[in-house]
Amino acid sequence: MKISIEIDCSPQEARTSLGPPDLEPLHQAFTARMQEQMTQYLANVDYAPLLKTWLPRRAQSMEQLQNLFWSQIASLGKTPQADQKK
Repeated sequence: MKISIEIDCSPQEARTSLGPPDLEPLHQAFTARMQEQMTQYLANVDYAPLLKTWLPRRAQSMEQLQNLFWSQIASLGKTPQADQKK
């Protein structure tokens, strides 16, 4: 005896009826909650202290780097041979 059953459904319908539970609503709720919390946190963050601590050091280090480059360029013209010719 042979019995054949043919079920005509889409893969999505098969997953919803036979597969694991649909976690899409849970995922949407979690994502919405996280977005809300991040928005509230970012609205209350004061960026001024961050900028005060970052910018002076960066400006100072850039000035030091420029001074280093200029001193190296200035020292290129001062070779021992050039000093002896004077």
